[in-house]
Amino acid sequence: MGNACKRRSKQLLIPYLLWSLISCLIGWNLSWDKIANLLLYPDRSFWFLWILFLISVIFVGCQWVADKLKIDELLSIGLSAIALFGLMVVFEIRLFGFQFLSYYFLFYTLGYCIHRFSWLQIKNNVLVLGLFILWSFMAWFWNMHELPLWMPAIPYVPTSLLQYAYRGLTAVVALLVIFGVSPKWLNGESNVNGCFKELGSISLGLYVVHLLLLGYVRETVVSVMPNNPIWLQMGTIFIILLVLSVGIVEMLKRNKWTAKLLLGKV
Repeated sequence: MGNACKRRSKQLLIPYLLWSLISCLIGWNLSWDKIANLLLYPDRSFWFLWILFLISVIFVGCQWVADKLKIDELLSIGLSAIALFGLMVVFEIRLFGFQFLSYYFLFYTLGYCIHRFSWLQIKNNVLVLGLFILWSFMAWFWNMHELPLWMPAIPYVPTSLLQYAYRGLTAVVALLVIFGVSPKWLNGESNVNGCFKELGSISLGLYVVHLLLLGYVRETVVSVMPNNPIWLQMGTIFIILLVLSVGIVEMLKRNKWTAKLLLGKV
């Protein structure tokens, strides 16, 4: 357990802390309150790295507990997922990114189950296509804070619970589609497999650099092109960010220490 947590710390926690500090320094906004907020309110920073680190630690902890108690690890993982989600629904905890942790741990667990039990993987192409169409419809009406317009409230059922249920079901359908398609695309014989592997190796860097530069690039483009259509501004912003993100990540990869500390290479 210790080795796994140490590895995840190098891959996720250290890059999260360093990139967050870099963001504060660039914005001339470094203070003790800001540093404390990196842990208390990670949703204001590169929260995905923080949450993925916590999920990994809890998941490994569940496996360790299961091994010590001589029980199926799925039992400890499943109970933890239910407990985290239940606490979020009842108490609406917002500290330490708990709202993201409780939500995404469910799907981390679901992905583990689909990978472990092959009978959960949908291999019928027609059914996968149907699920993709269903997901497209649900995703179109997906909202982080509200129910879809066509979905009425249910008496005596908290609206927050319905929101979580709809968002959760949308993500479940997406996972089923991904796991149904991935065996055909992500294998040694697929031409695109190498592209996905390369993208996966630099995705952390692209994520943080993109978010770090987004505000500055957006302000610059809007000030230079104030009267242009929004779609042209967005397209320009996307291209500039893509070029800058890829270029910066490639430079960071070339140095052993920046690759290790900022890109999580171990």
